[in-house]
Amino acid sequence: MEITKKTQALADDAIQDNVFEIGGGILVTYRHAATNGSPSDGLEVFAFFLDNFIVLDKGIDRNSKRAVITAMLILATCSIATVAVIPWDLELSLKVQNIRIPGDLRRLIQLGEGFAHALGCVTILGTLLWVDVKNRRRLWKAIVFITICGALANAAKYIIPRNRPRLYTDDWPTSSWDTWGSPFTESFFDESLRSFPSGHTATAVAMAIGLSYVYPRGRVPFFLLALLASFQRFVSGAHYASDILAALTLTIFIAFSWIWLASRGRRPRSDAHSSGESA
Repeated sequence: MEITKKTQALADDAIQDNVFEIGGGILVTYRHAATNGSPSDGLEVFAFFLDNFIVLDKGIDRNSKRAVITAMLILATCSIATVAVIPWDLELSLKVQNIRIPGDLRRLIQLGEGFAHALGCVTILGTLLWVDVKNRRRLWKAIVFITICGALANAAKYIIPRNRPRLYTDDWPTSSWDTWGSPFTESFFDESLRSFPSGHTATAVAMAIGLSYVYPRGRVPFFLLALLASFQRFVSGAHYASDILAALTLTIFIAFSWIWLASRGRRPRSDAHSSGESA
């Protein structure tokens, strides 16, 4: 398309005012341009961004679109894997519990639970809040996200009761489907019946995502700790493989929803100024 000087100026203004952001930002850009010019100007800037896919760290470029598609594929893969592995849950749990793990390695795996347990998370996040004053605002956002993921995973345990693998010793059910109970039955406080989904896994993955948001350079060790915590729940007989995959799927879904809602909630600065002036 032909780029007029006015279109280029409005586009540059939108970028400078940080209103062109990932996730719905292209619509915000249109509103910004229409407010500062006219509706037709807004459409021109809208088309300008669609045609050019400006590569900025706050732009919807080709890499961002590829990332969204990849993320959706990950979510779909986790969902399918959760359902597909259910028929094999009992067999996998029985095999993994019969594996002889060396003492030091087993202790290391057990320590991984600290990254997923409520006390461990409170200790880690509380310490960071205390020492890292600069990133407190981001840390509070991460804490809210982690709390939501853990709370929803634990709420799902009451909706869908399921016997934990370690509940069985020699008398194992004949089918993985026999481990499930009826919805909204049994006591919420009976931990032996609260296997699905894994609250520890949901919390650990949320910790990895939340801390990576605050400290991007640490994302690799954060996700390794989440993987270790999830594996600990599996080898300890606390959860089946599908419990862990379901928790992973839930956390990824909440993360996507969080980003989508945040992008829809943003308003251009000009909107705020105009509403203040009209008042």
